[in-house]
Amino acid sequence: MRLTTLFFVLLTAVILALLFWFFRPQEAAPSAAPVNTLQSESAPRAINPAPTVYIIALEDGHRTAGPALISATQGDDITIDFTSDTQAELHLHGYDIKLQLMPGKTARLHFTATHAGRFEYELHGHSAGHHALGAIEVLPR
Repeated sequence: MRLTTLFFVLLTAVILALLFWFFRPQEAAPSAAPVNTLQSESAPRAINPAPTVYIIALEDGHRTAGPALISATQGDDITIDFTSDTQAELHLHGYDIKLQLMPGKTARLHFTATHAGRFEYELHGHSAGHHALGAIEVLPR
């Protein structure tokens, strides 16, 4: 009887050793892309950049400072501050937005770029006549 018990104890030990060896944890192969598991509750979820305000100066009906072309994507908010040395009306084609410019005062043009395309803005009611000052290019989303 002792021999039978010893046999079963040894057989059980061998079976357990084989099962452990067969089901042992495997080392993970290094992945091509690192996995970032660091998370913080206090970290912001999304970063919203501060809106860009373009500044355009006009003298005698001509653009003297600021970009000739402003690029944006459909859905973006566009803000442009205009200063002028003369009274005139600025018109943004395609959006049919008009803005009154007064000498020495800043006039703000703010709109959401809903239409894709290239849209010129020009002065009306100035001695220099109607001429394009610049353009706003809105790329489709």
